[in-house]
Amino acid sequence: MKKSHIVWLALIALILAAVVLWISRDFFMQNKVVFLLNQRQFAAASEVLEEMEEDGKVSLKTQFLRVKTLTLLGDYELAAGMKISDNARNAYPEIYYWKALSEYELGRTEEAEQTVKKFVQTGQLLPNGAVDIASALAGERFLMEAPEVDKNPFRMLFPIEQAVYTGLAASQQMEIGRVETAAKLFRSSFILGNRNHALLSQACRASALVGYVGDAQMYFDYSGSDSILPLLEDFDKAYREYKNASLTLHSGDLAQGGRKIDVARALAWSANMFLKEDHQKHAPRVMGIINELVKEYPFDVVLQVQKASIHKHLNETETALSIYDNLFQKFPNYTVLVKMAVVAGASEEELSARSDAFMKNLPSVISAPFRGGKPTSDGEDTLQRKLDPGESVRATITVEERGSYIIMIVGKSSNSGKTSTLIKMFVDDTFIGVAYVFRKNWDCYSVTVPLEAGSHKLELLHDDELMTEVGKRTNSVVSLRAIYVALTGVANVQY
Repeated sequence: MKKSHIVWLALIALILAAVVLWISRDFFMQNKVVFLLNQRQFAAASEVLEEMEEDGKVSLKTQFLRVKTLTLLGDYELAAGMKISDNARNAYPEIYYWKALSEYELGRTEEAEQTVKKFVQTGQLLPNGAVDIASALAGERFLMEAPEVDKNPFRMLFPIEQAVYTGLAASQQMEIGRVETAAKLFRSSFILGNRNHALLSQACRASALVGYVGDAQMYFDYSGSDSILPLLEDFDKAYREYKNASLTLHSGDLAQGGRKIDVARALAWSANMFLKEDHQKHAPRVMGIINELVKEYPFDVVLQVQKASIHKHLNETETALSIYDNLFQKFPNYTVLVKMAVVAGASEEELSARSDAFMKNLPSVISAPFRGGKPTSDGEDTLQRKLDPGESVRATITVEERGSYIIMIVGKSSNSGKTSTLIKMFVDDTFIGVAYVFRKNWDCYSVTVPLEAGSHKLELLHDDELMTEVGKRTNSVVSLRAIYVALTGVANVQY
């Protein structure tokens, strides 16, 4: 063989080896991305993809993995707007599924429905039952049962999939009249990160109907709605259609959320919200609504609290205080005590004295001093702390018996934006829920949780990630003055 032929063969062999190496490295890096995604290391997966793109390795699979990774990272605008080649769509139709999830989270629900239909039409399957999400998002499947969130395969889904799944299930539970189940699912969906505006509006309605007004306020704030008026009109119509019904406060004819008193309380809350939009303009209508409701249900505590709040917003302090005082005399309640003290302009010392006196008569209520955070301007009082975003406080409590307990915090937020402060609550390092601290004055916020007898660690985290959109931060500060734990045999009523 001629020497020149040997040189050419060697050169070809080197080129082939380089190509094989290039393909092998591309294959290795793609699989590394898949591995990192399955390990929930979304940022690390994104870095690997960026390295591949810098090297010019933008294969069809790389395009698919980029859309999926951006969606899992929460960069919905980038994922939804990313230009994908026709070849990539044909080779990896799952791209449609991940783009649809991003479009849905951006509030582009109809667009998401059309996008995901392109995936459903291929007949391809998705792991862990995610194909049910695609079918439901496409409007081709009804999620009859709520997901078992603590079991597989649901636990194997990615967080955004879990969020969309629970949100769609909540929406469909609402359609068949299971309002309380829907409200609980809406809460889970929100905590998991679902911010679809249409869904949040539904969540606001469901939560108001079952008395979770803190949640209702949270969903309304995050929904981007400019006015509560459409919801008020909805509740007003529902209440008036109930006029001839013979349902009472304690009726067992309908599940919670479907009784006339539930509609009345939701209407009162929405009227109170409506008043805040323009006191002078809306006062006559709001007062007409609340007076009519209280006339029909004169002994309902929730309606009385809403009426007192309305008088407070109208600067009718004496009337508000009179209502709170009457309530407190008949139904001694710590939440009413705090509201009454705030309206009366009580000092920190006065509020502490009233709280101590009230709690002394309730030996079953446990108070726990905070650890962590920063002391308030009142000094080193262990029952008062300030938290910046990302900071937390901890406490330890001991309960004597197994049961359902209310964990109540007394707090206020300095936030002046559209959305307010979210506090993530943990018991023994297990996440149990969120408290939406949205008022600028002291008020009570609570979560109900089952506890075993014994000692438990509590942690309250000012969660900046839940509070803000991707890439944005908040400057809000939350102040906490106390945490109380009490055994309860009934559902917690929010005011």
